Amino acid sequence: MKKILIPTDFSDVASYAIDMALKIQKRIEAQITLLHVVTQQDENSPSQSTSSEDKPACLKKLEKLKADFPTNIETVILEGKLNEVIINFLEDGQFDLVLMGTKGTIDRELGGSETEIIVRRSSVPVLSLMSCCKKSDFKNILFINDFKNEIEIEELNILKTIVAIFDSKLHFLKITDDNESELLMEKNMCDFARKNKLENVKMHFFSNDLGIEEGIESFLSKNDFDMLSLGTNRHLDFNHWKKSSIAEDLVNHINKPIITFHLPEE
Repeated sequence: MKKILIPTDFSDVASYAIDMALKIQKRIEAQITLLHVVTQQDENSPSQSTSSEDKPACLKKLEKLKADFPTNIETVILEGKLNEVIINFLEDGQFDLVLMGTKGTIDRELGGSETEIIVRRSSVPVLSLMSCCKKSDFKNILFINDFKNEIEIEELNILKTIVAIFDSKLHFLKITDDNESELLMEKNMCDFARKNKLENVKMHFFSNDLGIEEGIESFLSKNDFDMLSLGTNRHLDFNHWKKSSIAEDLVNHINKPIITFHLPEE
């Protein structure tokens, strides 16, 4: 993990990503880029507008944030439509991870939260944070998947890095139903861990007939984890997976850091 992007609007929510970046930089060398987008209010976007006259003030705010980091920090101000600018900047910059604070549930009629939109469109893994993580040690990380994918997933490199730098215990979760064999599921999990070089993993199965999202939430209500990780829906073999990504939904209402990534086409 060499390059991390933090889009910021200077809000308290955006500061959650700053806190996480500081925790990461204490453990590994990583180049941090702070990006602020000067943009006009879009009628379909819940974000507040920032006029071009605010640029000098934004530069001062970025420099103030930069001072919190010991080294390897750059600041960028760009103009345009917020999500388009962030996605284009990501694709051009060869980043390994995006850190974003999220405000939580926003009506899908308004297009979802900015973080949710980035999660949906970014080819780069996104670590979203709904609250301050200063006191968290990330000792237990829950990876949610169907564990039927037989190919090595490069996107898991970020998860592996997070597990390594925080010395975390990795847990697998499979939401199942009564028709699935626990022996087969355990075999799939073991094969998945071996092929992706994930060690010392604890496996969890949770039966829920109402759906994947409801199963995840029910499991989390009974078990405490410091961070979650899961892929977006369109490449996962979940029979109950909705058209709208559960990864995106969870980002907006689960008060835990969540690493999301796109799984490759089979």
